[in-house]
Amino acid sequence: MALKNEAEVIKKAKAIPTDILYPEERAALAMRSLYINSGYRRFKLGTFEDYDFYAKYKEFFSTGGVLTFNGSDGRLLALKPDVTLSVVKNYSPDDGLLKVYYAENIFRYSRRAGGFREIQQTGVECIGELSPADISEVIMLAEASLSVALDGCDYSLCLSHMGLLTALFEELDVRGDVAQTAITLLGGKNLHGVEELYKNGTMSPEVRDTLAALIATFGPPSSVIPIVRSLCHSEASLSAVRELKEICSALDKDGNNGHLIIDFSVISDMNYYNGIVMRGYLDGIPEGVLSGGRYDGLLERTGKRASAIGFAVRLDLLKRTDISNRSISDTV
Repeated sequence: MALKNEAEVIKKAKAIPTDILYPEERAALAMRSLYINSGYRRFKLGTFEDYDFYAKYKEFFSTGGVLTFNGSDGRLLALKPDVTLSVVKNYSPDDGLLKVYYAENIFRYSRRAGGFREIQQTGVECIGELSPADISEVIMLAEASLSVALDGCDYSLCLSHMGLLTALFEELDVRGDVAQTAITLLGGKNLHGVEELYKNGTMSPEVRDTLAALIATFGPPSSVIPIVRSLCHSEASLSAVRELKEICSALDKDGNNGHLIIDFSVISDMNYYNGIVMRGYLDGIPEGVLSGGRYDGLLERTGKRASAIGFAVRLDLLKRTDISNRSISDTV
């Protein structure tokens, strides 16, 4: 019944003149319609949550710092810093395949801003016994979200695969601090750093060559996947390459999807993410507006036997464009 009611809201909202809406409002409405029509139901998060749960898994959202205060009953509460953690917290295996979308403001510490910032975001989470079709659907929704985010704006969806990197590191016996350093170098496309670690004996020639190849190889799937496959020798890494290829084929059936890029500088925490990871960009906005991926590791850490994939879109970044940049006097 809730899904039907939300669909009615979307239907009525289409009658609103879109020229009076801010870019982030138009984007939120378009994305909400996408998610509802794909069978996702709304997840509503409370403004305040118990701090202990967030503190236990705060490295999952990587920015560090949670805004806390004491509740009237003495409990330490947190002003919500993350949605995915709350969805996972409320998930039960008895739910079967859970498909939810959300539109929430969260509060994160920003080193750049030197304090906490309010971040407006929307996104989806899919949790349960995931099929290849479920995974592909979420990534297709990620691309569709970028395509409707700003009218006429070009976009790109960059994909990587943490399971592939993990398997390659195991093949090359890259572990511990060296593995973490390798991930950091990949994320920064730091070829110089790779060469320096090789020269000081931290990395073998094989590790250096593999990292250098991953850093230098990015672009459309048709050109990248054959190169990456040549780096793989174990069944685990080859299986990850096959999954990456199948997902790209689902998103690019005719081979003309110029928005799709494979880029191994798109990385996430290997303790949580174990499959496809993604980052989305809109032309004219220097930061990634979309991020997400498959995070089975978080479910495992919380003691829940399930797989999960999702993404979030930073709607607040869209405020830099269009009518939201005009002063009141400009619009009168």
